[in-house]
Amino acid sequence: MPLPRAFYARPTLVVAPDLLGKVLVHRTSSGVTSGIIVEVEAYVGESDPACHAAPGPTKRNAPMYGPPGHAYVYLNYGVHPLVNVVTEPEASPAAILIRALEPLDGPGVLSSSTFAMPCASSCIVRLPVVDARESGDPQMAITRPSASQTSIA
Repeated sequence: MPLPRAFYARPTLVVAPDLLGKVLVHRTSSGVTSGIIVEVEAYVGESDPACHAAPGPTKRNAPMYGPPGHAYVYLNYGVHPLVNVVTEPEASPAAILIRALEPLDGPGVLSSSTFAMPCASSCIVRLPVVDARESGDPQMAITRPSASQTSIA
């Protein structure tokens, strides 16, 4: 079951560590992929120079100004789709980048449609390819891990 929107309607720096250990699930016509969130980065508002909201509202960063709990997906260097989750109240642009997942489900889908992304612990994590047009997509959800998902070595 997806986390409630209220989970995300909190300060970004509180939500970020709470996302660790949660499961990102992505449903597409190719199948379902999921992974445990193991690394995140928080970006808070127009005063954060690293935040996409720093220049103010644009067409690209519009999802960041929307309701909490929606996905903000963009292409990094025009190549790599990156998934963020919008946090804080509507009109307060903030988001958390999901930097790394530990794959759980969908190995066939993961092996055929993934890209490698380095993470802070010097590992390589395979992330499911996400279309940048999927910002706000209801086919993507973050859930609490089930008992069987927490036993991944």
